[in-house]
Amino acid sequence: QVIIPQTSLEPAPTCCLHQPFFEIVERQPEATAIVTSSDRMSYGFLAQRVRAVTAALHEVGVTAEDRVAILAQRDPSLVEAMLGISASGASFAIIDCTYPMDRILFMLDRLGARFLVAAGAEVPVELASRITSIRPDHTVTVQPHIANGPPRQHFCHMFTSGTTGLPKLVSHPDTTLLRFLAWQAKTLDLPCNITTIMLAGIAHDPTLRDVFLPLCHGGTVAIPTPEEMSRPEALRRLFNHAQCNVVRFSPSTARLLTAGDARATELESL
Repeated sequence: QVIIPQTSLEPAPTCCLHQPFFEIVERQPEATAIVTSSDRMSYGFLAQRVRAVTAALHEVGVTAEDRVAILAQRDPSLVEAMLGISASGASFAIIDCTYPMDRILFMLDRLGARFLVAAGAEVPVELASRITSIRPDHTVTVQPHIANGPPRQHFCHMFTSGTTGLPKLVSHPDTTLLRFLAWQAKTLDLPCNITTIMLAGIAHDPTLRDVFLPLCHGGTVAIPTPEEMSRPEALRRLFNHAQCNVVRFSPSTARLLTAGDARATELESL
C-alpha cells in the first residue's frame, strides 16, 4: 500500500472533503450540481440523496476505519455514493462494474471491505454472500450525523493498473485532493460556474477531480451514460448542453469527443 505524503508548503486544508459541498448546499440549494442529457439535479436534491447513503451506512454500523466499496457505472448515483460514504466518516474505493469478476474479488479482498454500495450497477450473485450490500432508502427524508472535522489520513483508495504485476492499493488523504482543487480553481481563475464532464475511467483519479472540483466550488458536473460514451455525437450534445468549460483530455478522450463530422466538433464553452 502506498500513502501519498503532504508536499505543498501552502497552509494545510482544515476540513474533510465533503464539507465544502454541504456548505454550498446551505448557500445555494437550488443551483445545479449534476446535469445529464435528460435531467438536472440541484445541490439540495443531491444532498438529500447523499444523506440517505450516509444514513444507510450508519444503520449497518460503518466506522471511520471501514473502506466501503462502490460498485459503479457512469451514473449520478456514483457521486451520491462518494459523498455519502465520505460524510459517514468512512473511506471509499470505486470499482468499475465492467471489470472481470476475478479483478473485482481481488480488489474487495485487498480492501478488506465489509460493505458495498451499488451505484447504477447490479450486484452480481457472486458477491451476495461475500459482502453486505447497502441500499439507501431515498423515499424518506433523513438528517444523519455528518462526520465533519479535520482532514483524515485517507478519504479514498484507488488501484494501479496492474500492468507491472498485481494492482497496488493507493490511499489518499483529504489534503491531497483539497490542495489540488484549491490550486486549480485559482489557476483557472473561473467564477463559480465551473462545469466539468466525467470522461475518464470511473475508477481512475481524474474522476475524483471531475466530481469534486465543481462540487466544492458551486459548479456542475455533467455525466454521460455508458451508451453515450460510445457515441461521439451524443457526447458533444451533452457537452454543449451543459456548457462544460473544464475538461481533462487524454489523447483517447479527445479523439472520442471529436470523432465523426468535423462540422459538429465545435466546443464553444471550453
